Formats: sequence, structure tokens, C-alpha cells
Amino acid sequence: MKKIKTLKCMSLMIFCLVAFIGCTITPVTADNGFQNNNGNSENTGEDGDGWSLCKNSSYDIFDFQVWSGAGEVTYENKEGYARFTYNGNNDGWSGGGLVRAGANNDATIKSFNMENAKKMKFQIRGTADPKTLCFAIQRRTGTPDVLPSKVNIVTSCGISSLSETEWTEATYDFSSADTSDIINAFLFIVAEDWSGKTIKNAWFEIKNLDWIDADGNSVTLSIKTE
Repeated sequence: MKKIKTLKCMSLMIFCLVAFIGCTITPVTADNGFQNNNGNSENTGEDGDGWSLCKNSSYDIFDFQVWSGAGEVTYENKEGYARFTYNGNNDGWSGGGLVRAGANNDATIKSFNMENAKKMKFQIRGTADPKTLCFAIQRRTGTPDVLPSKVNIVTSCGISSLSETEWTEATYDFSSADTSDIINAFLFIVAEDWSGKTIKNAWFEIKNLDWIDADGNSVTLSIKTE
């Protein structure tokens, strides 16, 4: 059974991504799921314990958060992939990602263990303008905090257009960066900062999100214990 969740802003915490555009960031979160304005949360995995956008759909270490500046994002969990639809007002941005489960409620939760992860890769398709899409991982502190860079997928991956039916692979190499304090394992931003235009109801889909080592082997992420 497919589930659709509309993610709207709620005042829970402020992330360092505020420096990205200068707007107040108001995330939505729930443990391994989503939280709506009524405070109810539901798991997003079709099998009840994972994420359909990930190659390893049994991950249980993530919360999914959305920061909304001028609208909202709708997430549709499908079999083997996830759809994100921008429902904003064509004059702002939205963002979010896979952050540490329970971090909003427990300040002692550590960062992700990404010691062996050197790249992030996934497949993407959709109707969204590639100039408006940025994907990366995010550090808690330091400069730069967005890795490998805070640019759109035209610049970072050479993806100048998206197909509605055919999948395009995107790979992000952060092997030379300091990944000792990663708090967002899959950061996404929809914005007009790179000469693109956000369009209401434009969508993109992600599947087979994975983190790999220098030899191209999958790395299973975990939360640091110390």
C-alpha cells in the first residue's frame, strides 16, 4: 500500500543550513517516519522498517526532516523508490535529508560513522529543473559544511536535464573531505540560487541511494558510539 505524506514546517530545531539562504529553517521529523501538523507519525517503509529510496531499505538509523522556506514538499513512498514533489510558491526553497534518528530529542546522539564511505550515489528522474536541485552530505560544523559542494546537479554531476521515465545515475565523491562529524547522510535542497526556476508540482524521484567505499562496495552506515 502506497503512502503519501505532506511535510509542512514545524518549529522543532534549527540546523546549520540556515547559512545557506539566510532563512529560518523549521524542520519536520519523526522517528523512522514523518510527523504531520497533528503530531502523528507513521513509518515510511513499505515493509515497515526502512526507506524506499535507499538501496538498503532496512535502515533504521534515520529520521527524515524537511526544512521549508516558501512551501512544502510531498513525499510519496513507492516500491523501490521515493517521489518528492515541490508544492511551494515558486519564490523560495525547501530542503531536508536523512538525519540521525532521535537527534531532536537527545543531544548526546553522535554523528554518522562514515569512515569507510567515500562516495554517495543514487538514480534520479523527474520533471524538476536540474538547476534547482542540490544533493550532498552535511557536517555539523566546519567549512565547508556541505560536501562535496553546495551547487546544483548541473555543476556537480553534469546532469543538465531529467527524464520522466529513464533513470540517470548521480555520484558524489567526498573522499578528500573530513567526514568525521556528518549529521545529514543525504542532504537535498530545492532552490533558485543557481539560476534555475522552481515550478509548483514539479517532482523528482530517487532510488538505490547508497554510500560506497573506494572500491565501489556498499558501506552500511551506523551511528557512532563515542
